[in-house]
Amino acid sequence: MLVKDIYDILDELSPFDTQEKWDNSGLNVGSLNNDISEIVLSLDIDENLIHKAKEKTLFIVHHPIIFGKLDSINIDKYPSNLISKMIKKDISLIAMHTNFDKSHLNRYVFEKVLKFNLKEENDFICIGDVNLSFEELLNILKNALNLKSFKVVNKKDKIKSIALTTGAGASLIDMVEAECFLTGDIKYHDAMKALSENKMLIDIGHFESEQFFVDAMKLLLNSMAISAIITQSKNPFEIITL
Repeated sequence: MLVKDIYDILDELSPFDTQEKWDNSGLNVGSLNNDISEIVLSLDIDENLIHKAKEKTLFIVHHPIIFGKLDSINIDKYPSNLISKMIKKDISLIAMHTNFDKSHLNRYVFEKVLKFNLKEENDFICIGDVNLSFEELLNILKNALNLKSFKVVNKKDKIKSIALTTGAGASLIDMVEAECFLTGDIKYHDAMKALSENKMLIDIGHFESEQFFVDAMKLLLNSMAISAIITQSKNPFEIITL
């Protein structure tokens, strides 16, 4: 099997031309004509995964390894340090980022992981009606996403509607029509905006909310009898409690 065979299947599942203009989903490393020894799924690519991978592995990841302009190939710096190791082992990498957010990931986390009923979906935002206390919602998030702490803006005792954007979605706050918005990487000024507009936000983490990319992708590939190995990159953040 060639990389191109898998690329074409992925393009049918979640068309690459639906990605955002700033994104770099698609083939990031390798050649469409490369043979594949095995397929490995991960949220990201890191040095440990490359070290353990067989030659001619195809990685299907969520986040592109190349974002924006690549000015030089300095193998002492990220991402060139990883790319150089991938090339030596003839490893290929396909990223499924904002195209997959829109087509599958947000809905998968909303319905399959958090067990909410989807009422409305608009590109990156899933919305549903709920009837939860603040404590009940935190317990759902804690257990489903393995969260140990929460950053909350405008805490409400009762939540009747909820919205979700996996990854970093605080820039979409003006488009959210729900009492509580779940997303990751909420910045200070986004929090100040929500506070002034009486909007409830809960930061559910970037890695924590998107870690289920591998499960969603595995399910899709299994339905087409394509074998893939799930492995997970390491969350770069450690939570340290004093």
